Amino acid sequence: MAKSKLPYSYWTVEEIAILQKMYSASYQDELLNSLPKHTWTAIKTEAGKLKLYRKGNPFHHHHVNKTSFKKGIISWDKGLSKNTDKRVASMGNRKNHLPNKGSFKKNRVPWNKGLHWWTDEFRKWQSEFMKKLFAENPEIIRKIRKNEKPTAPERKLIDIISKYNLPYKYVGDGNFTVQHLNPDFVNINGKKKLIEIFGDYYHTTLATEWADTELGKIMIYNSFGFKCLVLWDHDMAKMTDNKIATLIRRFDRRR
Repeated sequence: MAKSKLPYSYWTVEEIAILQKMYSASYQDELLNSLPKHTWTAIKTEAGKLKLYRKGNPFHHHHVNKTSFKKGIISWDKGLSKNTDKRVASMGNRKNHLPNKGSFKKNRVPWNKGLHWWTDEFRKWQSEFMKKLFAENPEIIRKIRKNEKPTAPERKLIDIISKYNLPYKYVGDGNFTVQHLNPDFVNINGKKKLIEIFGDYYHTTLATEWADTELGKIMIYNSFGFKCLVLWDHDMAKMTDNKIATLIRRFDRRR
């Protein structure tokens, strides 16, 4: 049966982290099993955007113009042979790094056999995997989010903070983390206080874990000694800038 395709190719932070960790050295079938919502074409396209390349072919880019070498650009392997260059030798002998087509089916059981991305069991595994990954490699959060731009509600709050001189700054780009969590705003006066902006879609429709709910997020931050104010984007849309600023000032004055 053909693999069903979703009508969109949205990438979550967790999926991007899996792609960054596995893309360079994993086989195609392993990547497809680890990212079941995406086709191989979508995976290669996203990898190209993130400038990720397959191991053994360091000069390969997914979006290279096929005619570029005709315009005077010299191929990196021109004049090289498998006797003089290890890279050419490794690519020339494909048997060294390509498995027998039947070996996977005969000798190995996929780690996610029986799991589907829409099941609670798979989501639980993915959540535990990402928590462990972020805990062991906190810099991954910063790398994933460094190119992300603030959302419309976040930009609105950035403007309000500047307008009313509030002691908070935007750190949703991964510049500040609490364990494996990356808040949207942090207090800059030394207080252990954070601000998170919640959207209905991600924190209601897609919130399958307690940790993704408002109470769950607040209590998790509290376990690390931080107070957290959660602002919902639908509430912000109905409030004036002054009212939002007043709400933040009250939160900041609390002990």
